Amino acid sequence: MTYMKKLGYMFGILLIFTLVASACSTTTVTTSEEDIVIPVQVANVETGQLKEEKKIIGSAAPNLQISVYSELSGKLAEVRVKKGGKVEKGQIIAVLNQGDYNNTVIQAEAQLKSAKANLAQAEAGRSSSIVQTENQWKQAKAAYDSAKINVDRMKSLYEEEAVSKQQLEQAENGLVQAEVSLNIAKESYENANRTENLAVIRAQLETAQAGLNNAKHNFDKTYMKAPASGTIVQLGADVGELVSPQMPVATIIDIQTIIVNAMLSEDELKYAQAGEEIDTYLNVFDQKQKGTVTFVSPIADTQTKNYPIEVQLNNQEETIKPGMIVELSLQDTETAEEVLVPVNALVKQGEEVFVFVVNGDTVEKRTIRIKEEGIEKASIIEGLQEDEVVVVKGQMNLEDGDHVRILDGGGN
Repeated sequence: MTYMKKLGYMFGILLIFTLVASACSTTTVTTSEEDIVIPVQVANVETGQLKEEKKIIGSAAPNLQISVYSELSGKLAEVRVKKGGKVEKGQIIAVLNQGDYNNTVIQAEAQLKSAKANLAQAEAGRSSSIVQTENQWKQAKAAYDSAKINVDRMKSLYEEEAVSKQQLEQAENGLVQAEVSLNIAKESYENANRTENLAVIRAQLETAQAGLNNAKHNFDKTYMKAPASGTIVQLGADVGELVSPQMPVATIIDIQTIIVNAMLSEDELKYAQAGEEIDTYLNVFDQKQKGTVTFVSPIADTQTKNYPIEVQLNNQEETIKPGMIVELSLQDTETAEEVLVPVNALVKQGEEVFVFVVNGDTVEKRTIRIKEEGIEKASIIEGLQEDEVVVVKGQMNLEDGDHVRILDGGGN
């Protein structure tokens, strides 16, 4: 075989091989396109309440913030706490100079002691006077009775002309004098039994006691005490400085319980009710925590037209500080039972909304009507039923009737 013949033979074989290979390649591609299967993730259609979640921002505040004032004016003698220190309710924070107030107590005690002595003396004198005047009254009564008997006897004798008229008159004069003495003795006894003088002295004693109580009360006011337990965050005066009832000596806060203050719009009022638990989130600590709604104002703020809300958080470790930003997650729990579908199953093209419903190993493109769309789920008016399965991932590549393969990680 010549060289040219060999070359032509080899070229022919190469051409046939190329054509066969090309034909085989075309056949393979066609078969692959007909049998294509798209991987998807799915979720079940459910019925339930569309608990729509709203997130609002609030600011942390102490559960208690109170200033401590002196009830009296004077120089500060002691400060017994430090800024940042813990105090218990009733603990002494500072003390005023007590000199004048102590002297007032001493004087009031002396006045009370004197009033007590006067009363004791008056009561003892009254008892002695009663006994003495009672004896005098008895003696005067006996003398009067004797004089009366004597006058009666003298009258009888005078009628019998046994005594003279002068003797009868002397007896009658004696009766008059005895009666006067009796009346004087009776009046003395009655005066001795009167309590008016004792009442005056007892009133003086009560006044002295009140004066002592007031002096002690003022002395006790020289101690400025913590009205509640908490942390000292401010001291308003140093030792030696003059303080007055208008000047705060210290400020105490309690942050073991935190109050989150926030605002709700008119439309958001339905998401929070007093007594309900809600989720909170502190971005600074990446911390989630349950809180309790303690107050929802029935009156809107005059400037913002929003409604103040307070949420209480447990803060025993005192990690949350006043002023920190707290995110509140509020949910509407008043909705009725509805057909719910995951939001990520929805495909929107213009005004049309549809999903892909899985039937065996194929999908059906189905138009739906949405009532309300939340963050994670949407409520459906028309187009879906409970327990149907919809594609939630991979649907952007689907057409009606496509074959699918369900991957793990879906919602069913």
